[in-house]
Amino acid sequence: MQPKKIMWLSPMCALDRRSGAACQMRSVLSTLAQKAGWEAYAVHMTLMDGQDEYPIDTLIGKQYAKPENQGKTLKFTRDGINHHLFYTRSSYGKNLTKEEAETFYERAKKALEEIQPDVVLTFGSSQLCKALIREARKNCKTLIFYLANPSYNDAELFRPFDQVLVPSNFQAQYYFEKIGIKSDVLRTLIPRIAQPDPRYTIPGAVPENRHLGFVTMINPSLAKGATLFARLVKMAERERPDIMFLAVEGRMTNDEWANAGIDFANMQNIWWIPNQQDVRSIYKRTSVLIFPSFWNEASGRSIAEAQLGGIPVLGSNHAGIPEQLNGGGFTFDIPERCLEKYQIIPTEAEVRPWLDTIYKLYDDEDFYKESVQRAFDCGAMFSRDEVQKDVIERFNAFAEGENLRPPLEPGEVIKPKTHAPVVKGEKIGRNDPCPFGSGKKAKACCGTEGPAPENRAIDIKALMNDSSTREPTQDEVKYEIQMFEKSLGYKPDLESPQTFNEKIARRKLFGEVPDADYLADKNRVRQLVEERAGSQILPPLYSAIASPQELVFDDLPEQFTIMPSHMNAQLKFVTQKNPEDIRQYCSKLLQAVHGKNTNEYWFARIPPRAMFTQLLQEAKEYRLFVFHGKCQFIQIDRPGPYRTIYDPDWQVQPVCIKFSQGEPEDRPESLEQMIQAAEKIGEGYDFLRVDLFSLNGDVLFNAITLAPGAGWERFSDINNPQGSYDMDKWFGSFW
Repeated sequence: MQPKKIMWLSPMCALDRRSGAACQMRSVLSTLAQKAGWEAYAVHMTLMDGQDEYPIDTLIGKQYAKPENQGKTLKFTRDGINHHLFYTRSSYGKNLTKEEAETFYERAKKALEEIQPDVVLTFGSSQLCKALIREARKNCKTLIFYLANPSYNDAELFRPFDQVLVPSNFQAQYYFEKIGIKSDVLRTLIPRIAQPDPRYTIPGAVPENRHLGFVTMINPSLAKGATLFARLVKMAERERPDIMFLAVEGRMTNDEWANAGIDFANMQNIWWIPNQQDVRSIYKRTSVLIFPSFWNEASGRSIAEAQLGGIPVLGSNHAGIPEQLNGGGFTFDIPERCLEKYQIIPTEAEVRPWLDTIYKLYDDEDFYKESVQRAFDCGAMFSRDEVQKDVIERFNAFAEGENLRPPLEPGEVIKPKTHAPVVKGEKIGRNDPCPFGSGKKAKACCGTEGPAPENRAIDIKALMNDSSTREPTQDEVKYEIQMFEKSLGYKPDLESPQTFNEKIARRKLFGEVPDADYLADKNRVRQLVEERAGSQILPPLYSAIASPQELVFDDLPEQFTIMPSHMNAQLKFVTQKNPEDIRQYCSKLLQAVHGKNTNEYWFARIPPRAMFTQLLQEAKEYRLFVFHGKCQFIQIDRPGPYRTIYDPDWQVQPVCIKFSQGEPEDRPESLEQMIQAAEKIGEGYDFLRVDLFSLNGDVLFNAITLAPGAGWERFSDINNPQGSYDMDKWFGSFW
């Protein structure tokens, strides 16, 4: 009888010690190989969590971690797993080159075809991941997605899968409510090298020596609550210098913390050590574990590890952490603003309950012993033998196509969830702010009696200032507020706008760009572009017509692009000149009305023209955000849809605008030319988005955009996909 086969397939490295998901997948494969006789394979790359370069030699040995091996697939067996490890030039995923991605895809495809695994495990949503998923679906019996983080937004990603596994009930419920997919819980499987032996931990062997052990935090990063940890260390340095803290480096290094303004190096009561291959050495010297995570943590692997060693855990009362504690340890509320912006350092009063509990654990022996016993009792659910038994039983069934729970039913369509608008008609207090963003108190602007808020008159005159060139109607302002709040989840401050989208709202309503109709007119603005950036940046214009009857086909080449002067986007690439089709298209294009439903009044003032320019089908578009004549961001949109934001040095920024972040692309050769042209065009304006093409090394002008996304596109931190006011405000700070 042939042994069952399982494959871990991912661009991310299964050997990454900093990734909880990688540790879990590695443990599952090793268990099936060593305990159940399976053939286990890991087809992966040397891409790791974190933004710093990972010391690959610590994983594969210095004899293999050589520059000449980059681009090669290293094959070796470890803990029963047959690794096919593609050695990349960088361990940071954003630095992955197109050539590396294509090579890995071809080799992974070949491995799938040759091995024909019964089960494939994977995760990820990049274009490369999606391509791998398609190949895996063709070559395996059962396809499983391991869903460990909260950043996925597209239910359709999971349609090819037979099963989604999550590490906690919290995560299962979170994703069911978020995008409507179904999943099952696979508890954290602690590898032998990470499971502390109670005979050799301070709590298990000598609890009376707890004052000799550390208060430990593993992987102190912003999302994991390291600012709270920093506050604890600083306070204890002053109050209890006898208590020592330990930081085990993860995704952020000590140097990076110093750059962030938190200088752990100069605190006398903390040790900082690099990531450890054998974490049992850490737990041997730990008396208390801190787990103050700010983000939507699915579970928390080190919680399970610590409690198996009897170590009391102090964690945040947030997301999946209470479930992972299972009644053990202690939980504390996190300030709401820290959940929204991880860089914020809590106040001393906010972390005092944490510190008082640490003091009591160190000073009260009976209290400490009771906490140790509770940790043992509540951590028993993660007993290695029990979880291994569950893994073997489940995956044996999965290999036979049994006991599977598809995340989506056949034909089931999941509609994207939108943020519900705030309930209208609520009673407004006299001292509450005006619901329409005037900046005044309700009693001074709307009053507190009378009609519901949505029907009250808005003091438009009070909102106008010296930069206003038009007076909007009541309906325009109310519609803008309604759509803004529905799209973004917060009311706009129209009097003193702070966020990028609030500033667009003011621009639209109050005409703060006097020549807006000229700038947005793709035909007329060519004169300004030529004067500022030169004629070479303008695509050849063959014709610009106001009606189909003006078309002279003999004046047109065989291939060209049709673009409207009075609308965003709407490019039509013509590779076969069919006069009748082109006339019909131009007729519809010239009759189209743009901007009416988005309050972009300037489009109604632009003479409609169908413009015929050179063929741009192979061109790549780059959208440059120019603030006060300086390019600050560059946006790339790609099919998916995906959207990636870069800075002028071509570093990916930790911000998403409406869509998920796409795979990083190579720095364009014409980047400096694009930035120079965009800054010349945007000189003298507080903000313009200059949209350019790159075609065969040439930089070509496309359009000037005054209100990207109409000011209704949600900004989000990559760690907080639900949306972020602070990220919107940060973007607006450049304006």
